[in-house]
Amino acid sequence: GKGAGMGGMMGPMGKGAGMGGMMGPMGKGAGMGGMMGPMGKGAGIGGMMGPMGKGAGMGGMMGAMGKASGMGGAPESSNEAEAAQAPSIDERVKSMQQMLYFDPELIAEIRDRTRRTMLATLTAENERHIRAEKGDTKSKAALDILDKHIPLSFAKPTPFKEVIDYLKTATKGAKGPGLSIYVDETAMLEDENGWDSEVIIDLGDVPLKASLRLMLRQLHLASCVRDGVLIISTPEEITTELCEIKEVKSIEAGEGED
Repeated sequence: GKGAGMGGMMGPMGKGAGMGGMMGPMGKGAGMGGMMGPMGKGAGIGGMMGPMGKGAGMGGMMGAMGKASGMGGAPESSNEAEAAQAPSIDERVKSMQQMLYFDPELIAEIRDRTRRTMLATLTAENERHIRAEKGDTKSKAALDILDKHIPLSFAKPTPFKEVIDYLKTATKGAKGPGLSIYVDETAMLEDENGWDSEVIIDLGDVPLKASLRLMLRQLHLASCVRDGVLIISTPEEITTELCEIKEVKSIEAGEGED
């Protein structure tokens, strides 16, 4: 016979049995709860297998030479010890969650990299806009000063206020008052030492904007140029400042098109 219905039985050379069915020799498959004789190829859920069986269903058992056992089964495998030592799916999922979502250090690192990339992009855009404009001569003059190679020679720990005072003096030229610098007092209050926080920077033959960026990073600060003034504050505040500048430029550009 080719197949039997639920609860059916099959004789020799039968091809399949329904739920709860039984199979004789050379049977090819048994339904749920079925049993298989010799040379059987597969057993259903809760089934049992005889010799040479290839697979057992959930809760099944395997005889000699069995290749696989379903859930709750008892496989006869040489890899049983290795499989027992391997981490479970739940353990692997938990490990991935801890690595990707619950690791504070990893989250902080990703956030810091993203913030720094955004800040660098906005700063470059701001400088391009200043250079392209015709009216903002003070901001252009500030950028020209920041492009100069003005040394910051503070090889020993030096209070931040002393470095700022030095910059105001060192950037003065014969034709100008020097760099106008505004330091956000709120940002300085976030550091327990405030203006007395010390920095170490000893760079000479590099643009001032590069050495200034590296120095400010020591205090978790950043800067940007707006309306001819070098503004120093937290990276978050500087990012907000640059976003405001970008938004204003976009609005002005839209009004110009109208």
